Order: sequence, then C-alpha cells, then structure tokens
Amino acid sequence: VVRNDRQGFERTLASVAEQDHPDLEYLVVDGASTDGTLDLIRARAGLISAWVSEPDHGVYDAMNKGLRMARGEWILFLNAGDCLLDSGAVSAAMALAGAEVDAVFGDALYLLEGAPHPMPAGRPEDLPMGPFCCHQSLFMRRQLVERAGGFRLDEWPAADYGLIARAHAAGCRWRGVGRPLVAYALGGISDVHARRGRLKAWAISREVFGTTWARQARWAYLLFRDLVRGGSRKAGLAPMVRWYQARLARRRSARTEAGRRG
Repeated sequence: VVRNDRQGFERTLASVAEQDHPDLEYLVVDGASTDGTLDLIRARAGLISAWVSEPDHGVYDAMNKGLRMARGEWILFLNAGDCLLDSGAVSAAMALAGAEVDAVFGDALYLLEGAPHPMPAGRPEDLPMGPFCCHQSLFMRRQLVERAGGFRLDEWPAADYGLIARAHAAGCRWRGVGRPLVAYALGGISDVHARRGRLKAWAISREVFGTTWARQARWAYLLFRDLVRGGSRKAGLAPMVRWYQARLARRRSARTEAGRRG
C-alpha cells in the first residue's frame, strides 16, 4: 500500500522484484497519489500483477482492498518503504508453509537514522500483551485473514494487532522462520501514534483474551513508558529517545537469542 511515497514504493518494488520464489502475485493499492507514484506504477506495470489508484479511508482500508484483490494462498502486507531483506526471504518463509501451518513469521530490522536495528519476533503466546512480531514479517493464509474479518477500521491504529489477535484466539497454527525477513523504517502510524495505538491494543486484548491483574499492570507500565517517550520527543530530547529505542532493540535481540538457544 502506498500514498505519496514514490521513493519508498520504488524500494519496496525492487525488493519484491528480486525475490527468487517462482510464484508471486504482487498487488499495489495506491491512495490516489499526486507525487509521481502513479507514474512509477504505470512505468513498472510489468512487475505488478494488479493495481488500483483511488481515494481510500487510510492504510487499513487500503490493506483490505489488497486482500479482496488477492488470489494467492498466502498473503503478506507491505507498506511503501518496507523491503524484503534479501532475494530468498519469501522462499525461506514458504519453505515452512506446510499443510499444518496457518501463519509463518520472522524477525525484522528497523532503520533508525539509516542504521539497522534488530526487531526479533517474540512468541505467539505473548499476544495478550500486544504484537509479538511486525505485520511486515508475517505471512498468513489468505482464507484465515478473510475469516478473521480483515482489518477493522475502527481499530486504527492497532488494526493489525486486532487481526493477529483474533486469528490466534481462533486457533492459528504458527511457525517461526528464525531469521529476519524484512526491513522497515520507523515513522509509520504505529510509531507516530504509539500511545494511541497502545490504548487501542489494550482494549483489543481485553476483548479477545480477557484480562488479569498482572496483564493490567503490565499494560499500564507500557502506557507510562509511551507517555515518557512522547514527552521526551516534545521536549527536544529525540536523540535520547533514539538511544533508548536502540537499547531496547539490543535487549530484545539478546533475550530472543537466549530463548532460542535454550
């Protein structure tokens, strides 16, 4: 999905075009861009299976359009600027996509001032406390996404979490790749609207999984952390926030690696 991000879309398109998997359907949903993105889509139409360019109601509405257009068995949602990490990323995920699996997930890298930082996937069992992986590194069976109702626009900006949470509650069978699949840049809605997204995700978690006092306390701590981070940015302390994000990424990576070895 893309709107007025020609450069980001070009990077995404290039990363999809270089995939070595033999059976890919690449769909582009453009929100009526006015910055030359549409010209690029037309120029690269030979690399695209189908595309549409028209006004929409935001990123989740665009994702639902892509879902309705899709014909493949497995589906992955990428935003403009997201890049599959190497030419074998899709093949690595699909190698684990057996009949007993409904979703395949991997790690990710996020780009902070041009430098990559690890974003290791957690465990699906941790979903009551929020997302355990980013949606850009998650392949799901298309029929599972359709049964879960796609993305609910009233769950903005946490509709990706809502979809994944409902799929898990319905008995989704997960398989982890154990390697990074995608790189993405900070600055999307989940980053810019972190506190609002956390509040919505908390509400989704209560609806889907119920709650306990321990979860309530953990969610409250996460919201407090978001509040401090947002206040620091407004106070001109963005470098400190970026340092803290990088530190958290290193800690997550270390914990994940230790868990895999254990």
